Amino acid sequence: MFARIVTSQMKVSHIATAASIWQKSATEDLKPMNGFKSAFVNADRTSGKCVVVSFWDTEADAKAVSSSGAYQKISELLKDYVDESVPVHLEILDVLAQI
Repeated sequence: MFARIVTSQMKVSHIATAASIWQKSATEDLKPMNGFKSAFVNADRTSGKCVVVSFWDTEADAKAVSSSGAYQKISELLKDYVDESVPVHLEILDVLAQI
């Protein structure tokens, strides 16, 4: 299993709205994708730091999100809520243990 981790900076006053938009869009666009397991949106409501972790069967499945159009669609929906002065960081890691 692989974790796709996207770290961004949200506008603090819009975290709840952004999470709601993300949940609806991810349910429609990510959940049906091959290899999708689950996903979590995590945020620091004080600083605005946001970390989205999604879990995928294979590394190829996790990487496919970037070229599927789903990531671009979600990014477009959230553009007004993201602090663009902080770059978005993406990494894909092998899940070594799960409890």
